[in-house]
Amino acid sequence: MNCELVTPSEKYKDSFLEAEVERANEPNNAFGDRVRPNKSFEEVLADIRRAAQVEPFEGKSIEFWLVDGDEYIGSFDISPATSKIMADKFFSGWEGGNIGFYIRPTKRGQGYGTSGFALALEKSKGFGLKRALVITERSRPGAMKIAENNRGILIADNHNVTYRFEFE
Repeated sequence: MNCELVTPSEKYKDSFLEAEVERANEPNNAFGDRVRPNKSFEEVLADIRRAAQVEPFEGKSIEFWLVDGDEYIGSFDISPATSKIMADKFFSGWEGGNIGFYIRPTKRGQGYGTSGFALALEKSKGFGLKRALVITERSRPGAMKIAENNRGILIADNHNVTYRFEFE
């Protein structure tokens, strides 16, 4: 495994499109909103690039792709703005985090999530973050394991639905 987080590009088109089919066919897909069946690959890239042009502290996330060689494995979204508003909203039922991620179904359970998440934490530091809040649900034990494997600290368990992990 030789993973890296990269800026999305044409180089990964074929494997990205294969992963989108996997995502669309995934049972109980919690990520259905991320599938973009009515957009061409070029339109998807344009959307990602447009979002990356926004000042990171304006509330937008910046998407990076986890790749292994020439193969798209998943995506990691980093939202630096979350830290700026976390203090005001953290204990008022707010449900946001600094890092979101998705690993395509055929690549789960192979260590890609843990490796990619470690890379995302490092990249987060480049945006000036000293801590990152990550939220996952109990129904996603793989995501919980990824956070724990990266030394996540459980800081809240809301009604057995959402875990929050803080990284320093």
